[in-house]
Amino acid sequence: MSTAGDLGANLAHVAPFVERARAGLTGHVIGGVRVPSVSGATFANTSPVDESPLGLVASGDAADVDAAARAAADAFPAWRDTHGEDRRRILHRRLDCAVELLL
Repeated sequence: MSTAGDLGANLAHVAPFVERARAGLTGHVIGGVRVPSVSGATFANTSPVDESPLGLVASGDAADVDAAARAAADAFPAWRDTHGEDRRRILHRRLDCAVELLL
């Protein structure tokens, strides 16, 4: 892993993520599916390093929050009924995936 002062190495590390962001709209994840905002509104995401464009991001509003809350409420009974050890395994796997993205 590069050090904080190694800009070239850091930029090389994030290059795949930047290219994925530039490839299309970054939407919301609602009900396990990546979706655009209900209104279709977006905002530009720019690099803090050089202010180059990184892509468009879905701009959420109350309708998106409502959709997400409804999806969460629909999913809750199955999550509630999932054994605690299984929930622990699922959450730890999600954390492991997030950490792998950072390394």
